[in-house]
Amino acid sequence: MCQIVLHAFGDHSHCESWCGYLCNPETYRHKSLPPAASSKDVESFNNVIASIKAPKRFHCSGSGSLENRISCAVAEKNMGTQYVSNINTLVGVSTGTIFKKYAERKDNIRKRRLLYENKRLFKKQKFESKLKKNRTKLQCESREGVTYQTAVDLSESADVTEIPPPRPPIEFRKIELPVSYSSFFCDIETTSLSQK
Repeated sequence: MCQIVLHAFGDHSHCESWCGYLCNPETYRHKSLPPAASSKDVESFNNVIASIKAPKRFHCSGSGSLENRISCAVAEKNMGTQYVSNINTLVGVSTGTIFKKYAERKDNIRKRRLLYENKRLFKKQKFESKLKKNRTKLQCESREGVTYQTAVDLSESADVTEIPPPRPPIEFRKIELPVSYSSFFCDIETTSLSQK
C-alpha cells in the first residue's frame, strides 16, 4: 500500500511491475495529484456511507458488518444500483423483476442528472443563482442591517439611521491572456472541510 502513495506523488523507487515508469522511463509521463481538486465526489461518497449504508446513529463501526456496508457503498458509487443484481447472480439468488425495474429507473435518473450537471449551461445557471442570492442578501443587510452572524446583538452598527443606496451589480469582463500561455490555474481551496 505504501508504494501506491509514493507512486501517486511521483516516487517510483518502491513500485512493482504495474508501474508504467518502470516499463518505459523515457516516455512515461507521471500525472501527479491534481492541485485544488474538487471534493464534491468525495463528499458525496462520504454522505452515502454516513447516511445510507452505515448510519452513525446505529454505530455500525462497532460491528463486523462495517466492511460489507462500505463495500456496498463503493459498488453503488462505481456501478450504480445494479450491483445488487450482479451479487445475487453470483450467489445464485433471484433478484426479482420489481427490483430490476427499480434499479434501472434509479440508474437512469442518476445518468441523466450527471449529464445535466456537467453541462456548461447548468454550471452557469448555478453560478448566476449564487450571485443573485448574495446580491439579495447584501440588499437586505443594507436596508435592515446585519441580521444573522455571530454576536449580532452586540454589534455597534445594529441601528441603521440611513438606508444606503443599493450596490451596483457585479460586471464581468473577459480576461485576455497573452498568446504564450496555454493553461490557466485557479486555486479554489476545496480540499478542506473546515467551515470558515
